[in-house]
Amino acid sequence: MTALIFGRHHKAFDVVDYVQIGQKEPGRATLYVAVRGGNLSGDVGKLLDLTNVDIDFDFEVVDKPIRTKAGKLGLRV
Repeated sequence: MTALIFGRHHKAFDVVDYVQIGQKEPGRATLYVAVRGGNLSGDVGKLLDLTNVDIDFDFEVVDKPIRTKAGKLGLRV
């Protein structure tokens, strides 16, 4: 997952502070993005290069990153 998110140039990195990934159901991945300034116009999916990846993605814009009980930020949630 790190290579998928950080190993590519994503236009989203111009407007988001954090990208995290989780799974709500089998066969789908949810990308959680915390947008800089809390405002995003348009579809965040268009700002990510997910070409040649055989995974169905959902996107959720969050106000701030999801933290563990210890207060740490994880890539996977």
